[in-house]
Amino acid sequence: MCVPLVLGTTSNIVSTTYSGSLSSSSPIFVRPDKSSGHYYYQAIQVTVSTFGTYIFTSTSSKDTYGCFYSDSFDPSYPLQNLITTDDDGASNSQFRISATLQSSRTYILIITTYDTNTIGSFVITVNGPASVALSAFIPSTALGTTITGRLSSSNPVFRRPGGSSGYFYYQAIQVTVSTSGRYSFISTDSMDSFGCLYSDSVDPSYPSQNLISTDDDGAGNHQFRINATLQSTRTYVLIVTTFDANKMGVYTITVNGPSSVILSTFIPSTSRPITSTPNSPASTISSYSGYLLSSSQSFARPDYSSAGYYYEAIRVTVHMSGRYSFTSISSYDTYGYLYNDPFNPSKPSRNLIASNDDGGINHQFRINATLQSGSTYVLVFTTFTTGETGSFSIAVTGPTMATLSSYTPSSADTGASEWATWKTVCIVVPCLILFASLIGICINRQKRKAISNRGIRSAPRNQTMHPQMYPMTNINGNISQPPYTISSPSMFPSNMEEEPPSYEALPPYFRAQ
Repeated sequence: MCVPLVLGTTSNIVSTTYSGSLSSSSPIFVRPDKSSGHYYYQAIQVTVSTFGTYIFTSTSSKDTYGCFYSDSFDPSYPLQNLITTDDDGASNSQFRISATLQSSRTYILIITTYDTNTIGSFVITVNGPASVALSAFIPSTALGTTITGRLSSSNPVFRRPGGSSGYFYYQAIQVTVSTSGRYSFISTDSMDSFGCLYSDSVDPSYPSQNLISTDDDGAGNHQFRINATLQSTRTYVLIVTTFDANKMGVYTITVNGPSSVILSTFIPSTSRPITSTPNSPASTISSYSGYLLSSSQSFARPDYSSAGYYYEAIRVTVHMSGRYSFTSISSYDTYGYLYNDPFNPSKPSRNLIASNDDGGINHQFRINATLQSGSTYVLVFTTFTTGETGSFSIAVTGPTMATLSSYTPSSADTGASEWATWKTVCIVVPCLILFASLIGICINRQKRKAISNRGIRSAPRNQTMHPQMYPMTNINGNISQPPYTISSPSMFPSNMEEEPPSYEALPPYFRAQ
């Protein structure tokens, strides 16, 4: 129990001290200068009997923060009735607040910390013209309304604003208020919740339409907190969903504001219904377990030139085309690569579809990709740091079960295939060139023969070649006459040429020597 101590006066200055502490059981709020956070606080009611200026100074081993209010304090509305705040007005990261106080009014001093989730003891010293009455209390907040529900496989799914690919279960809650003002929506559950507030209506097919605000961890402990000014003449919709896809669980929503709120759940209509239900596309899970050993195969990751990354290759086949998600589960920092088959560890950038490092939680990879049935893919599980070993699991979600099996890539086979291709090219291409050359030669000879035949046929029929017309020269340079005549070809085969002379009839210089 904290009891104020009046120390006495020095030169007409009266000092009053108050000792207390912040613990995990202290109430929490969001500081006036912040839009989110989890700050423990202690509220102290301050009353004075003498008008004057008073100085409030903190002493603590923690970095303290002070807020001073008039009349009342509502932790749901930390800016309401606020007079002043201070962080390091005193030395050693302590606050110092100076304010002129009226004896007829009540004031509230809030002791909190600069950092979130900080606890520890403190002492408040008040100097002023008279002693001050300091008493701790727990302030009441605005009238609160709560609603409890559960996200299950029977809830509708949508793709939430700002979410990665995947399906998110959600609950739509219609909100109506009787009094215009500032309202706060706070989630309390065991899930990592995510909130979306809409004006008038919501269409899950267009999750950014009519959107007022979203929040993830504004209330601390992975809970959302949405603050918004609502009008009594309008209708609002709060969407309760999760940060991660395909998560389910119980939730509680508390709404604080100037008046009670009417909350009612409903299923919104959509212009493009998502045919994927929680029991088909996004919730079918396949798994694979493995172990990286010092004897495992290693390679150089596509984004790194150095080798030494142990890996395991996993063949993936799907029986329904659609969007699939591959998430690693292990105790170390993982890295994943998805390939079109085949995967060649000596050329790790070839056939690469997608890669990821920390898309999942706790330094785990998460790869989202659209796969086609009838095609084969290869998922390569490896690590962010070289030389790491250990067990791991792969969880696959998609429209149907995926078949996962161990895959042993072979760089040698790939090299042999490439050499066979080059060998085929080297043999076939020269043969084609040779064949084309032969065809060209044949065509050229046919053309020359045709030209020669045309020249012969142009001569008169039965023209006799007389010796005088075609003299011949022997080896001595003397002109000789051929012993016979040759007729030009006729159109008829019987007249193609005359009978040649006998060997004995030839002159000596025509005979073989």
